[in-house]
Amino acid sequence: MKNFCIINILLFSLAVFSGFARTRERNLTNSLADANAADDIVAPASQRFLKRDSGIVPDFQKHVVPLLGRLGCNSAKCHGSFQGQGNLRMSLFGFDFKADHAALAAEAFSEKGARLTVEDPEQSLIILKPTEQTDHEGGQRFETGSWEHHLLLRWIESGARGASSAGISQKRKSPFTEDEITFFRNTVHPILEDNCFECHGFDSRKGSLSLSNRERILAGGDSGPVIVPGKPEQSLLIAAVRHLKDQPQMPPSGKLAAEKIAALEKWVKMGAPWPDGNDAAPGDTDQVLVELDYQPKEILFSDSFQ
Repeated sequence: MKNFCIINILLFSLAVFSGFARTRERNLTNSLADANAADDIVAPASQRFLKRDSGIVPDFQKHVVPLLGRLGCNSAKCHGSFQGQGNLRMSLFGFDFKADHAALAAEAFSEKGARLTVEDPEQSLIILKPTEQTDHEGGQRFETGSWEHHLLLRWIESGARGASSAGISQKRKSPFTEDEITFFRNTVHPILEDNCFECHGFDSRKGSLSLSNRERILAGGDSGPVIVPGKPEQSLLIAAVRHLKDQPQMPPSGKLAAEKIAALEKWVKMGAPWPDGNDAAPGDTDQVLVELDYQPKEILFSDSFQ
């Protein structure tokens, strides 16, 4: 009996020890996994671009546009406004990568020189102005020698490339002329952006209506298609902006100016031209999501950024 009790005690002790050993092994394995995961996390941009010669090539969509947003460049009070401060108009909060890159790459109207100078990045106006090396109504946005300064310089000297394109071997020819597309971009889209997108834009679809691309406009909402291309008199959108009796009146904040209503009527009569063919959004970058992979993680900015 005594021997039996001793054996049971030994077996119990062995089981406890084995469990403790497995727990320690599991904790060690988890610690190693956490350490490996930590190694995969890329340092914040504020650390990666501290040195001028970091050797890192910033991505326009992942680094440059978020930085411009952080600096307030594409806000409604600056270059994201309809007028565009200093003749530089960017999309509000950077939703249109193509248009923003085209605006930055264009020749400046207000001063001699280019906004981007790949051959001499330091002489680019997007460097000179926010560092107040030349007059800038927005004041100093960052200091020379800062990580923001280094990030933009590295992007410019690396070729100042825009949002990457997945590439389309056979692109459908647009049925609209270049003048019609320009009319939409410069006249119609700003009207929609300023008066309609809050309720029927990219993140809001009141009445199941989205005006974010031509296909969705033609599909319409709960009341049916809102435009009939070529026929403004049969289009609900035109009736709404005219504030006709017994018709929905848009925008609800008040009737548009006569010239804006006329512009929308002209646009519908032209067939409702839209960039990149029939159904592409103005900011379409031809990118196709083929895989969602969030490792290794990348921290663009530190937690302290506001």
